[in-house]
Amino acid sequence: MFKIREAFASGVLYENEASLLKSQLERCFSHQLGPRGIKPQAVRSCIVPHNSLESSGPVAAWMYSKLEKSNFIILGAAHKPLQSQFSMMKEGLWKTPLGELLIDANIAKKLSDSCDLIKYDSSSHQTEHSIEMQLPFLQYRFGNDIKFVPILIFNNFADENFLNNCRIVGEAIADVIKSSKDKWTVIASSDLSQNKKFDNTIIKPLLKFNGEKLFSKIKNNETKICGFGCIATAIAAAKKLGAGNAKLLKYATASQIISNSSSTGYASIIFY
Repeated sequence: MFKIREAFASGVLYENEASLLKSQLERCFSHQLGPRGIKPQAVRSCIVPHNSLESSGPVAAWMYSKLEKSNFIILGAAHKPLQSQFSMMKEGLWKTPLGELLIDANIAKKLSDSCDLIKYDSSSHQTEHSIEMQLPFLQYRFGNDIKFVPILIFNNFADENFLNNCRIVGEAIADVIKSSKDKWTVIASSDLSQNKKFDNTIIKPLLKFNGEKLFSKIKNNETKICGFGCIATAIAAAKKLGAGNAKLLKYATASQIISNSSSTGYASIIFY
């Protein structure tokens, strides 16, 4: 059944009027901690934060300054349990103040057919912001004539198969989009921790495509990363898509962007 998802985070995590939202996005790019320009390059997959535009927007803008126009698989961190670990909305459109973006139902079906870990589930997407926060950036850069597929991933560190499942899903995503005549990029949405030193220790294996070491560091630490599953899946997809390099474009904490804010860390990373 065709679903229309209204903007859940509009007016809360970003401006709810088109003109104000465009201005807010422009400030993310021109911010002293932002990229201050757009220099696209070929990107296979990437990692980007999903907090409010005021808080994490300048860091997110770094990643979006590098993207070329394509369609997008967006992996979003689920902040509460899902019906299944990998929950995909199979069809419909998502609204923001900048317009509407259509889900590519054909690619969604191919993903479901090729990987039984990915389950259809539209209800879990209605009040989760991690994927929605990427759409205004995509619309700002590319308009509304692109398509996407949203997949929520819930971390389950108690499941001994969790990391392997992320690898399986990531490789399935890579196989499906490689066979498409259209260009696709994988976006993984995750904030980091509230400990800058810990963030530095996990970024190192991440840049070496080492999901196993990353998993070990996070699993054995009280500090958890909300989108670890998204990151691990994006790394697996990047490898299968032929990426050989990774680059940290920008790291900053919320308190560096907004005074008197939290110490939550944000990173923009590309695999190419």
